Amino acid sequence: MPGIGLKMQTGIIVDFRTREELRDKLEDGAYPLLYPQHIKDGKVIWPLGREGEVIKTTKNGYLQENSDYLLVKRFTSKEEKRRLQCGIYLKQMHPQFGHISTQNKVNFIKCGSPCMAYGLFVLLNSTLYDSYYRIMNGSTQVNSTEINQMPVPEKAIIEEMGKDLIHGDLSVANCNKILSKWIR
Repeated sequence: MPGIGLKMQTGIIVDFRTREELRDKLEDGAYPLLYPQHIKDGKVIWPLGREGEVIKTTKNGYLQENSDYLLVKRFTSKEEKRRLQCGIYLKQMHPQFGHISTQNKVNFIKCGSPCMAYGLFVLLNSTLYDSYYRIMNGSTQVNSTEINQMPVPEKAIIEEMGKDLIHGDLSVANCNKILSKWIR
């Protein structure tokens, strides 16, 4: 993905190293902290009312810009059907925040637009990309370096795929259908 100016990265926050900054409820000067549990049915749902899902810090290294992201769980169990489990986070969901943060059991791609987030979701939520990733990596850990090495279409095509999905069904079947229009 670096070839198209995008890069998957690993979440910033390690819980046990940042206990002093974690909060259970929102307060002035605090921001959303996104965990794998926030990824539900292709979307990022926050808050869930869980412990430590808020971060209050003045350390810039613990925060990232509130932008459009595709989040991917870093760890899955062997029993799960899919290795790549993604969720779309759009900054418009929480415009009151200038920043958010991600826990280190989440990988993220800063997308820059909703269409790009949805388009990358089409790719990574498809059977083709999940199967390809399983061939590349037999582990249950989703490694950002390996995701960054996966072949992807050019940006304009990914955005077109995103436009096809943006108001549609986030199912694997629909992602497969959209992807099949572009990749043969």
